[in-house]
Amino acid sequence: MSRVYRPSLLLLALAVLVVTHLLPGAYASASVVFTPIGPFPSGQRSDFRTGGVAIADFDEDGNLDIAVSNFGPESQPPFGNTSVLWGTGSGFSAPDNWGDGITNGVVAADLDGDGHVDLVTWNGAGIRIFWGSGSRTPRSQQSLATAFIAIVGVADVDGDGKLDLVATEQLNDQVEVFYNDGAGVFHSAVFAAGSGPTGLAIGQLNHTLDVVVTGFWTSTVSLLSGNGLGGFLAPNTIPDGALPSGVVIGEFTGDASPDVFYARMGCFNDADGTTCDGDGVTILAGDGSGGLTEWASLPAGEGPSGIAEADFNGDGREDVAVANFNTNNISVFLGQAGGGVESLTPIAVDRGPIRIAVADLNHDGCPDIATANWRSATVSVLLVSGCTVPSSPTATPTSTPTETATETPTSTPTLTPTSTPTITPTVTPTPTATDTPTPTVTPTSTPTKTASTTPTASPIVLDRDGDGVDDNIEDAAPNSGDGNDDGIPDSEQPNVTSLPSTKGYITVVLGDGCGQNWDVAITPEASCGNDERFRYPFGMVTFRLNCEQAAVTLIFHGAATLQGYSYRKFGPMPPGFNSPQFYTLPDVVFGSMTIGGVTAATATFTLVNGALGDDTDSTDRTIVDPGGPARSVAGTAPVASAWGMGGLVALLSAVACLVLRKA
Repeated sequence: MSRVYRPSLLLLALAVLVVTHLLPGAYASASVVFTPIGPFPSGQRSDFRTGGVAIADFDEDGNLDIAVSNFGPESQPPFGNTSVLWGTGSGFSAPDNWGDGITNGVVAADLDGDGHVDLVTWNGAGIRIFWGSGSRTPRSQQSLATAFIAIVGVADVDGDGKLDLVATEQLNDQVEVFYNDGAGVFHSAVFAAGSGPTGLAIGQLNHTLDVVVTGFWTSTVSLLSGNGLGGFLAPNTIPDGALPSGVVIGEFTGDASPDVFYARMGCFNDADGTTCDGDGVTILAGDGSGGLTEWASLPAGEGPSGIAEADFNGDGREDVAVANFNTNNISVFLGQAGGGVESLTPIAVDRGPIRIAVADLNHDGCPDIATANWRSATVSVLLVSGCTVPSSPTATPTSTPTETATETPTSTPTLTPTSTPTITPTVTPTPTATDTPTPTVTPTSTPTKTASTTPTASPIVLDRDGDGVDDNIEDAAPNSGDGNDDGIPDSEQPNVTSLPSTKGYITVVLGDGCGQNWDVAITPEASCGNDERFRYPFGMVTFRLNCEQAAVTLIFHGAATLQGYSYRKFGPMPPGFNSPQFYTLPDVVFGSMTIGGVTAATATFTLVNGALGDDTDSTDRTIVDPGGPARSVAGTAPVASAWGMGGLVALLSAVACLVLRKA
């Protein structure tokens, strides 16, 4: 069963259920199939409770591993542990114990920048860091003392290029930030966070890095706006009326401004099959300045808690998976063209899923799902197949992928945004579980789609300046086809190219040193794989330059600012130009300019043949550049370092993303 929710109707239409022939245990909608494997035991004892999950290639063998946190009975040592299940390429081996002791959650990231993924765990006594070694044994451990912690997120809070830790302290009504110097030294500061903060999401809502916390037991949601100096302002707290749990920040309403998507429980009862009025998810529409307005409330399973964000079908839009603790399944919501989400038939997992992690576990380019199952002490894995992974982006303008059909919806149960006044984000992950039935269900009606006003891609009819973009498309750019406001149509300039993205036109301008754009296109993030900690609202801009050095300015006509963004690239890195991976391009200057009386955001940087930022070595005298502005989505979902996973990312879709490379 699948449902499409859009801001138009107050009532939901009945969903259409269609059964088709699938492999046993596989769940599908349109082209996307979710196939369960496992479950896999997550600890050394069956009476453990598994409460956290993170995915990374800890032993650097090219297969992603799964780290879990386990909570044991208080009457029987060791009271819990941290375990790692080693990826084999076709499943996961029995877990190794990395450390005894109660552990409430895990998150993975390369904190010291040495290329090895580290593992962060926490409990009532504080934080413990297992420093990665690239092998199956951590190099060392380190403890950070603090008050009772509900959850920890990872983000570069102070903008120094090093990942910091952000923790919610439930008993002290505060968030504590552990600022990282990159060498194992942390200093901390605390910020008021509303009543009883439990859930956590970190992202840009107000042109800075902001924090959203949910108070599960106090039924509150609070927004801590960044102060631009690496700290946070006083919280804006509102009552929620339910029990807000997992939360993510992403773009779900179609206006390019980040929004908040969170799970909410109507009540709490730790028993299978519990039914509560009010269980579901809520979308809060962001206005780009920190204001949040309730936009839609949608049904989910019973006891929705853990939450994660990814592009499951590869259409360039953000999707969300929610763990339903009491009905032992996962709800998936696919982002739709023009805003709104499509709800798929819930997918069964083992008992008591409480948190979710997402990564490409089987090297097919699609993000897969792993759940920590509280009641069964297991990890369930859902392998996603059928996502769109372009094998060769063409030189022709790719127009927006907004029309791509995603899962099959039901009739047209479109949900309307409420006109409720401004609300602040909420939510943190809470347990969700699932038994493992193996129905073969697939929704099959046609998804409702909103028409795109952006020009669609078509074969090139006329390209006088040779940049690979049809003149008719360039002439449709803002400011009467003069995207950089220099008084000359872009279609007549080989060093200026304008073409549409999912969030409006982008103009590529070359400065001194290089006079010709070649093969300019915009592709979704999925064409390069899945950048675990970032999302690309504008897509990734690709082009080829036959010169030694180029000053590049990108003008984003669909946004007034890119504050809080990083410029991310995908490709091999010097020296050696091996192992394509996602990375942040340094020394990019974000700004803005006025084009035809309208403010447009800009990103300016210099590319040098054979240096960082070029995807080929210096011998070809060619600069190849796939990249774009990306927004961090670090928070409750585990973070796998792009550096530690470089070898794996190379296997995902190097051919698709690097097709522009010329011999």
